[in-house]
Amino acid sequence: SQHHEQFDGLTKWLLQQQVPQPPAMHTKALTAAVALLPLCAGVPLDARHGPTSHSDEPCKQVHDHMHKWMSDNGIVPKDLSRAELLFIPSVPAVPIPPSLAFACIRSVPLHKDSALQQLDFLRPLFGWQSTVDYLRDPPQGYLSEPVDLIGGLDDIAAKLKTKGGRGYANEYEFLADLYTLTSVRVRDFHFHYSTLLLDLFTPLMGAEFVSISKDGVSTPKIYLYGDVKNAQQGYTPSPVSTIDGVPALEYLQKVSVYDGASHDPDARFNALFRSLSNDRTLAYTPPTWPLTLDIPDTTTGNATERAPIAWQYHLLADKNFTSTYAGYPKVTKAAKFGELAGFLPDSPGLSDAAVLSVNSFTTVISPDTLTVDLMYPFIEFYNVTIDFLVAAKASNRSKLILDVQGNGGGMILNLAVLYFALFPGNTNILPVVWQGRAHPQLAWLGKQLWNTSDPHSPWPFTTQMKADGTPWASFEEFFGPYPGPGTLFNLSTEATRFVSAINSTSSYPSLFPWTEPPFHPNDIIIVTDGECGSACAIFTGIMTHEHSVRTVALGGRPLHAPMQAAGQTRGGPINQFSSFPWDEEALLSSPPPEGLDFIPPMDFVPPLRVADQNERLGWSVADTLPLSEYNRDGEQGGGVPLQFRYEAANCRLFFTWAMATDITAVWEAVAGAAWYGGKCAVGSTTNADGTMGGVPKYSKKVEDQYRLGKGPGAMGGK
Repeated sequence: SQHHEQFDGLTKWLLQQQVPQPPAMHTKALTAAVALLPLCAGVPLDARHGPTSHSDEPCKQVHDHMHKWMSDNGIVPKDLSRAELLFIPSVPAVPIPPSLAFACIRSVPLHKDSALQQLDFLRPLFGWQSTVDYLRDPPQGYLSEPVDLIGGLDDIAAKLKTKGGRGYANEYEFLADLYTLTSVRVRDFHFHYSTLLLDLFTPLMGAEFVSISKDGVSTPKIYLYGDVKNAQQGYTPSPVSTIDGVPALEYLQKVSVYDGASHDPDARFNALFRSLSNDRTLAYTPPTWPLTLDIPDTTTGNATERAPIAWQYHLLADKNFTSTYAGYPKVTKAAKFGELAGFLPDSPGLSDAAVLSVNSFTTVISPDTLTVDLMYPFIEFYNVTIDFLVAAKASNRSKLILDVQGNGGGMILNLAVLYFALFPGNTNILPVVWQGRAHPQLAWLGKQLWNTSDPHSPWPFTTQMKADGTPWASFEEFFGPYPGPGTLFNLSTEATRFVSAINSTSSYPSLFPWTEPPFHPNDIIIVTDGECGSACAIFTGIMTHEHSVRTVALGGRPLHAPMQAAGQTRGGPINQFSSFPWDEEALLSSPPPEGLDFIPPMDFVPPLRVADQNERLGWSVADTLPLSEYNRDGEQGGGVPLQFRYEAANCRLFFTWAMATDITAVWEAVAGAAWYGGKCAVGSTTNADGTMGGVPKYSKKVEDQYRLGKGPGAMGGK
């Protein structure tokens, strides 16, 4: 149409993504330019110029604004393969005025038929998510609201079918509901779904905050991050009292509920703040621009400073493993990209302690390591772990602090290396049970692949074991089904093949140079900020359940209450659309029976495209439970996955001004609480005197008073 012809820029590109048209419709230059957006990272540059186009069409203005910014900064778009894009330096994100960005994405019209087809495409995928049934009716102790995931799709479909088709005014409103249902309400970053339209922009508030306690145990207050340096110079900063006229604490807690990565409200709250271990900026969709902060001037006692905070759009950077260790002591051993680093601090409060900072269990693969050995990154994780523990013992360090702040997980292989280095034995089985969801798709798939699937594939049915370590006799025994909430579940565990794989690698003279644990469990403490998920949560769960290792949680909401150590997903393996075993001979020769609502084949093109179809569709294959519950005491936890249990840390500490600039202040406070009688935050421990004790139990005071509210999939009750 004539209207579309004027969209020679971003609008035409956006519209083409909403209907199943071939990629050839894109122009090379435009595709390359727009593709830079989801790859951009780093600090945004200040763009004070306006759009160059005289057109009032907002997406055309975004297009022109982007090209002018790229030209001004000497950035030339190129056609690169995805593999090449992984290794090129990141490009600073293009700053876009928020009002313009929102106007652009809201100008994309709704394609009702494609939207309904997309919901039909997603239904069988969502059936694989292991937490579907628990989410509808979570047990006491799960601190997020319940959600009916499948029912939410029905809610969205009903809204699309409203009389006159006016349930949604545009494509953005439809996708926003779908995103909130899948990527926020489920509270599991293993379960993710996103689309091109919502991936274009990320809103960032131009203010950074810190939550600071005067002594680490009393209730903290909210300050501007810029006051960290002021506090170092002897100036006493004033706390932020209100944001946009709303009390600062209330405002930030309301914002935090939109963080879908964490099921725990304290972890969500921490995600709003900068810290030494996590360099981040508050990101969410604001209601108004600019925001206004009220900061009382305590110097005069009668003046109020009103600081307007501008907003810009750009994409968040991932954790920067290559940055220097600002605020950290001299490193003893470290992985090349910083995912693992060991320290032997010389400060008085840490003279007997070694600190292993496990920033991630991820393995970073770069072009130079690819030319050496595919196992090199894993070998490096092993080498750093072993070399550091050897150095720690050689320095007569008898205590070990495991700092997993901001650890979002990674490879089970690296988790196994660290665990077995600390607790070697005659088994290579991780003491954890996977609990998967029994449903018709799995029933058919398992019958087809049992005894036929590659043991090294993402679907290694034949390598599954019972909790007692013996193999399943048949798929029927494996599948069960076994009783669970709402639907039925099957239980299995998997031998950690990875450890034996390392042992067979020629790069090692031996696996572990000791047969006894290098540290007693009482001499190990794990410190987290709640943002511990996936492999990190599994590791922490194993250490606490199997060896009674204690934990300290940092920060969180300013409550006189305990805080959970692992506040992000505690799920087991994750699968993606790309890993589904459609290339298995058994599936190629025997298609799903008619009437089975089954996951579509790999060559299926969904009605609404995503930036990377293979990566943007993922789900948790299984939940995790402690193996000890099945080996020693039976199902003492009632079979409830760790994701839905309240598991508090032994002690909680709030951040202080010193902790904001010197990581050793964090470690000293943790060591003091763990071994030297230091106090924990008020109300966070089982001991009446405030010292570290056992594991606090759930109580109503840890509940989150803020909720997402009404919307597709929302349920009453909690």
